[in-house]
Amino acid sequence: MTVQSVLKAVVQKRPYAVRWAYLPVAVVSALFAAMGWDDGGLSAAGPFLLLLLVSLIQWAYPTVLGWMLLLIPCVAYAMEVAVSPENGTSGDYVFFLLCGAVPAAFLLFFRPWAKFPPRTG
Repeated sequence: MTVQSVLKAVVQKRPYAVRWAYLPVAVVSALFAAMGWDDGGLSAAGPFLLLLLVSLIQWAYPTVLGWMLLLIPCVAYAMEVAVSPENGTSGDYVFFLLCGAVPAAFLLFFRPWAKFPPRTG
């Protein structure tokens, strides 16, 4: 497998991908962008606005690359919250843990793999 074929595979549009699976990531990203904007302006909201943009692009043009760009931060965030329960109240802990875990679960469960792979001959 060449690098070119791998790159082509990860940016290829997945027509059978479940597009609404990106909704939880978009909602959490919009929430965190609003919270970041309130706390520190564009510099604090920027990363979440970028995730929101990738979510919207994935909605229109689902690819494996976009899926990975969303999955990795969601899983990393959920793991970071999971190992630091001492920060905030137990209600905050559960809320923020779910903000990472729910989008990650949707992304994992509804992967953009094609249901019907292309025929090769």
